Amino acid sequence: MPGGHLRVPELDPVEYLVKRKYPAVYHAIPVSLLSRPKSADELAYRAAQKEEMEAYRERLEAMSVNELNELVSEEKAREQAANQARLKQEEAERFYNQPWATADFDHWSKAAYWSHDEGIALIFGKEPKVVNWGKLESIVGISKFAYEYGRVRDLAIRSKAVKELPDPAIPGLFLGWARRMELNPPTELLEQVRKRGQPIGDFYDRYEELRDEANSLLEGNEKLAAANKTLQADNEQLAARLADLESKTWEFDEDAETYPRELDIAVQAWVAVSKAGGGSGTPKQRIADWLDKNYPTKEELSGDARKRIAILANWEKTGGRRKA
Repeated sequence: MPGGHLRVPELDPVEYLVKRKYPAVYHAIPVSLLSRPKSADELAYRAAQKEEMEAYRERLEAMSVNELNELVSEEKAREQAANQARLKQEEAERFYNQPWATADFDHWSKAAYWSHDEGIALIFGKEPKVVNWGKLESIVGISKFAYEYGRVRDLAIRSKAVKELPDPAIPGLFLGWARRMELNPPTELLEQVRKRGQPIGDFYDRYEELRDEANSLLEGNEKLAAANKTLQADNEQLAARLADLESKTWEFDEDAETYPRELDIAVQAWVAVSKAGGGSGTPKQRIADWLDKNYPTKEELSGDARKRIAILANWEKTGGRRKA
C-alpha cells in the first residue's frame, strides 16, 4: 500500500442494489456444496430466483450513472431506517428496559448506604439487583445505555480514589455528588431521600455553604465595625456637647430686647460660687465678693443691682451663718 494508507473499497452501485434486492440468492451456498440434496421444487425455485436476479443486474448495468446513484440513495435511506428500527427494537427488548428493571425508589431511599454500583443504577432509574455492572460490562460495545453506565462508573471510581466519594456512601452524599457531576438524578429519588431526613449534598456543597456563611459573617462584622465607628463619633459629639452644657448651663441673647442682664449676672455668680466649693464666708458674702471682682465699678453694676443679684443668687434663704 503506497504511503501506508488503507484504501476503503469503492461501492459498486450495481452489486449493492442486487445484494439488497436478492439477499437470499446473492449469498446462497452453491448446490454442489450443500450437505443435503435439494428437492426438484427447491432447485427450480433457486434457479428462477437466480435468473430473475441476473435480469435485474442487466437492467441496472444499462442505466446511467445518475439513475444508479438515485437508486442507491433511496436504497441506503431504506437500509438506514430498517437498521434504526432494528436497533430500537433490540434496545427495547434488552433486560434493563423491562418493567421489572424499574427501581423501587421508596425502598432504596430507606437504605442506610448505597454501593457505587447501586447508586449508579438508581440515578439511571434502574433496579440495582437487576441492572448492574456485572451484567452490562459485556455489552458496552453494542449498548448505548451500558456505555453511559460505564462512563458514570469511571467517574465514581476516580472520585473514590481522591476521597471525594466513599464506597459505600450514604444516599444524600451520593446524590449530592451525582448532582455536582450534572448526572441529573431522578426528581422522585431526590424527594424520597429528602423525605427520610437526609440532606442532598457532598462535601463541596458543604464547603460552599460554609464559605457563604463566612462571607455573610464577614460582611456583618464590617457593618458592625462601621456602625461602631459611627456610634463612637456620635458619643464624642455628645460628650463635647455635655461638656459645653456643663460649662455653660444657660444661654442669654445679650442683643435681645428681653435680655435679663441682672438674671444673667446672678446665674453666673451662682455657678461660679457654688462650684467653687466651701471657702470662707456665707454664700451671700462670697457672691458679693464675686460681684466686686467681676463688676468692680458702679457704672458696671449699681449698688441696688448688686443687692438684688446677691439675694437672687444666694441659695441659703434663712440668713446668717450656717451652723457648723
